[in-house]
Amino acid sequence: MADEQTGKRGGAELRSPLTPPEMNPSFARALGELVTLARQGHRADSPNFNPTDSWLVENMPVFQDMPEAGRRQVLDEASAIVKEGEEANSAGRAATKAWPGVAVRLDSGGMGFFSQLGVIRRPDLTQYYVDGFTPNRDALSFSEENQEIFTQVFECIVNKLRGHLASGSTVIQTDRQICDAPGRSFHARQLLFGADYLQLPYMWRQLTFELPEAERGETPDIMEVSIPHWFQDLGLPEDLKTRLREMGITQLVFKAPTLGLSLHLGFDYVGEHKMGPLSIAMHQVKQNNGIAIQSALSLA
Repeated sequence: MADEQTGKRGGAELRSPLTPPEMNPSFARALGELVTLARQGHRADSPNFNPTDSWLVENMPVFQDMPEAGRRQVLDEASAIVKEGEEANSAGRAATKAWPGVAVRLDSGGMGFFSQLGVIRRPDLTQYYVDGFTPNRDALSFSEENQEIFTQVFECIVNKLRGHLASGSTVIQTDRQICDAPGRSFHARQLLFGADYLQLPYMWRQLTFELPEAERGETPDIMEVSIPHWFQDLGLPEDLKTRLREMGITQLVFKAPTLGLSLHLGFDYVGEHKMGPLSIAMHQVKQNNGIAIQSALSLA
């Protein structure tokens, strides 16, 4: 029987599921640059620095505010999506979306949204950068191979993010508080690339606590960087895109808990963005010898 700590079986060396992957120095450097930029964030005078809820809604495609021709087009698309969903259900498959990518103003005064890039959380696409903690045997560690290929991806993210922060454009920054107990709460920052999915910061604000305005420009404890259209928006070389597709990587949730980072590539599902910072907060509580419990209620 193999020893879980040494990975040895008799005289042979085995790879234990609790042995973390070797660290790639180039990847670690690119990751560190990304974390530094995310901690820096926008200048406080940038229009994308914590825009108001009303600004977010004004920049959404709201169904009721569209011209008649636009609403007809949305309804035609909705009919096609419903039909595709029925066909998928008959074949034992899950539908990829439930309605077109527009916001709907509800009678209650709230807003309704529909994910376009997947409608469920994907823990199978979540991988952890193991640094300073023991891996979880049920979680996926970010492998040496992934570190090698994603070094270039992270360099592209860093270059784009640096430019967007310098110009004050493209990236929407939201600073909130996770947990509300004095001395046991966290400053969390969300950086969203692009304005196609403004429901992400809008809904995240409903799931977190208000952070005092004076603290929003301070260094956050937790950072969530989301790039829904990462294949299109990062300027990735074509050969790199091809290699990623061949590896089956078109979506990824990358977590570096020790660094306070949750990176979302190819997602617009609000639940995934809720769990990103929350899981990092739970890790930080555990590292401080505390216990963190996430409670949820599902109704079927």
